[in-house]
Amino acid sequence: MSSMKITAYADKISVAPGETINFMVNCGAGEFRADIVKLICGDMNPDGPGYQEKVCRTNASGTYKGRKQVIHAGSFVEIPHSDRLNGIQDFTVQAFIWPTTPDKGRQAIVSKWDAAKNRGATLSIADGNDGIALTLANGKSKSETFSTGKPLLAHEWYFVAASWNAAKKTVTLVQQPLHHYAGTRDSATKTFKSKLARIEPNDSPITIAAEFKRFDKGRTVCVDHFNGKIDSPRIASKALSMAEMEALKSPGAKSEPFVAAAWDFSADVKDTKVTDLSGNNLHGEIVNMPARGMTGWNWSGDEMCWRHAEDEYGAIHFHDDDLYDSGWQVDFSLTVPNHLESGLYAARLRCGKAIEEEDYVPFAILPPRGKATAKICFLLPTASYMAYANEHMGTDSPVAQLLGGKLVE
Repeated sequence: MSSMKITAYADKISVAPGETINFMVNCGAGEFRADIVKLICGDMNPDGPGYQEKVCRTNASGTYKGRKQVIHAGSFVEIPHSDRLNGIQDFTVQAFIWPTTPDKGRQAIVSKWDAAKNRGATLSIADGNDGIALTLANGKSKSETFSTGKPLLAHEWYFVAASWNAAKKTVTLVQQPLHHYAGTRDSATKTFKSKLARIEPNDSPITIAAEFKRFDKGRTVCVDHFNGKIDSPRIASKALSMAEMEALKSPGAKSEPFVAAAWDFSADVKDTKVTDLSGNNLHGEIVNMPARGMTGWNWSGDEMCWRHAEDEYGAIHFHDDDLYDSGWQVDFSLTVPNHLESGLYAARLRCGKAIEEEDYVPFAILPPRGKATAKICFLLPTASYMAYANEHMGTDSPVAQLLGGKLVE
């Protein structure tokens, strides 16, 4: 079976008369037809009444130009560029990480990167799980990557750091496991000599758990997403000694003048913002809803609720397939007319006659706000609908056809 040629979603689940619902469409054809239909019966059983729908006359119905809309999945933290970073030459980047797929490929931890101009620095897991790596570029098509060469274990906490000394042209990498296992050599502290004279500044955002690539119609597009937890990321405006790195691990270590950014992921757990405690106001936003309030590197196991021990739940768990809002552009809208009665409806989208060329976007039309129009109230189970909207058990299970007594569509 070929892939879907048309897919879409709406910005609302329910809408009342006079209100507007927007539809975002990805279409592989030159144009598509949109119709608003009332869903009367969705029973596909051949022994039942059969599927039934009714086409409604609305101003939204018509033919629209098709276009490709892309999903940029993967969660990360985005911190807008600040002029406070422009004068930094020496720097140190450090964090606690708990990788889940270290063998999957290169994964950015903390990055300030301009892909278009080849400028910046990225602390990452090296490709091939060659340990922690620092990539530097000066904007002249020259870049260097240094790595510890010590593979990371999955589901284990590490303290990682990378420093750059511009005057000495040296890079120092630190990879410290918080737990040690017999026969495992995953600890390293290495210093390298760089050929680069300096690191050119850039005005790209700082990204945590991914590397910035470009902006796309208001969306931030990143690559090399990190899988796992990150806790207490820090940036310093000097090449720190081991003692200074150790001191900067503390949540309260933010008063030193060389602390450029100190993010506290245990704050604002209920929000999408990320707070910088350094005083430089390098606050950020999470993108694509990673899991917050996760057990951190210092979790003792004594408390199972993040609200009762916030300082031990300072990690965010990122995934390369996280997605909150695709951020697609609106293709057409429906302002619900007063003559459409409450019930279940859908935007029926077609760019051909095959099943791969058709999509339905269901939604509910409510009674007018503050006005009851019937004696019975129907409660639409939207939580269950959202939870099971992408459930493939019926089609993936080998016994589905036996249990259902029919072929699964």
